[in-house]
Amino acid sequence: MITNYFKTIICLLTIMGTHLLGATSYCQTDTFRIKDFSVCFGGTTVTSNSKGGIILTRTNSGVDAGCEFHTNGGNIPLDAEHSRIELKPEETINNGYYVVTITFKNEDGKWDEKDWIRDTGRRNTNLQVLPDVRKFAIDNGINGMTEYFIKIRIQPWKFVGKKPAFVFSKLSVMPVKK
Repeated sequence: MITNYFKTIICLLTIMGTHLLGATSYCQTDTFRIKDFSVCFGGTTVTSNSKGGIILTRTNSGVDAGCEFHTNGGNIPLDAEHSRIELKPEETINNGYYVVTITFKNEDGKWDEKDWIRDTGRRNTNLQVLPDVRKFAIDNGINGMTEYFIKIRIQPWKFVGKKPAFVFSKLSVMPVKK
């Protein structure tokens, strides 16, 4: 825990220094935080659980619903230091499942969203790994990309009664493993 505090302090000092130079900066910490899911839509709520994870709950039936993952409040730069994604789903609540997409911004400022984990009724709780986001973008015909964010949708689209949800214990963006 103390290690995370030191990483956060170093991160903040780095960001402050690069902003003074007129550049933008980004840091990844090991902390899984609700505030990183700051953009939710379709009535999706995000709460923490007692095990340090988060719960995404779909509250509206028949609309697009989910949350965007923006670490430290911004988009994630697309470079070797921020190109491996690990997502650890834990459990379904009320028959909920998840769909994960990645939305890329190219050098022209246009956004392009691609499926990473498709709409397959997934209730899989195995660690999900995307080894290299850069390769994933190129394989999907996206060139000149500069940054991205991760979007998790909670399904099913239509439901009656209990609200579907899913619990996640980890969503990390890290350097590509060599």
